[in-house]
Amino acid sequence: MCWFNSNIVTSCGRCCQVLINAAVTQAVVHVSKSDQSHHIAADNTSVLCDTHVVMKLLLSWRVWESADDSVWMLGLSAVSSLVRTGHPHQQYNIDQLYDAGVIAKVLDIWKVCTGHYLTVMKWPPCLYDLPNCSLF
Repeated sequence: MCWFNSNIVTSCGRCCQVLINAAVTQAVVHVSKSDQSHHIAADNTSVLCDTHVVMKLLLSWRVWESADDSVWMLGLSAVSSLVRTGHPHQQYNIDQLYDAGVIAKVLDIWKVCTGHYLTVMKWPPCLYDLPNCSLF
């Protein structure tokens, strides 16, 4: 499981959790009862069913930029967990993301952030090593 400890779990983290879980067939983001931290069910078998929600979530990167880094990483890691190696619906989820243009939008956002040296936002390591990223 991937854990995201944050003091800003209340609004931004909860919003991100609800949006992501609304876009898939089974909940991917969960909250720990002990410390209220968010985590990704790394072994999820969820299918992406609402790409518009994911698109809106990722296009709101300026909102997440002002939030705690863990909120932005929570969203990206949740999407990444849907296309991870070994996911039973990996290819379907990737096709959904491509068809909706989500991949192109994420890369555009990444280009804007790195082009303007916006190093405040953290990015999944695979975006820095594109040939090895499971989406490409």
